[in-house]
Amino acid sequence: MRRARFSALAGLTAIVAPRGTRARQLLDELQERGVPVRYGVEAGHREAILSLVLQGTGVAVVTEAWEDLARGAGALVLALDPPEYLHVSLLSRRAPLTPGAQSCVCGLERPLGDSARAGQAPSRSGVAPARVGPSAPPLLDRPRGAV
Repeated sequence: MRRARFSALAGLTAIVAPRGTRARQLLDELQERGVPVRYGVEAGHREAILSLVLQGTGVAVVTEAWEDLARGAGALVLALDPPEYLHVSLLSRRAPLTPGAQSCVCGLERPLGDSARAGQAPSRSGVAPARVGPSAPPLLDRPRGAV
């Protein structure tokens, strides 16, 4: 995949996510470091971001989960260099878990591979997928990215 340095965003108009998201934080940090990125539109829904990009409104920073959809829709997709990783946490109540939640959490306890043990972000193939479905708790039904 072709790569783009963050500095390549200088002078471009960005479609930004709301404050509090990792994608917005990345762009805010770029501005603080002196990279002049213009904020054109703040889109509260991830689905709107791709549409705005395809209409020529601006560029956007999104999670890799959107790569295939964006590429299939005709967008140019470039990996950011250096890569950024979204660190996530699993939240759970302290009381005993329901059987569905317990099976989901047990599925997450599998090893992630050598890269995780070395303190690096795991590759796509090194991530043990979580089991989700009708018996999963609502918190885990719909994983959310921050970009």
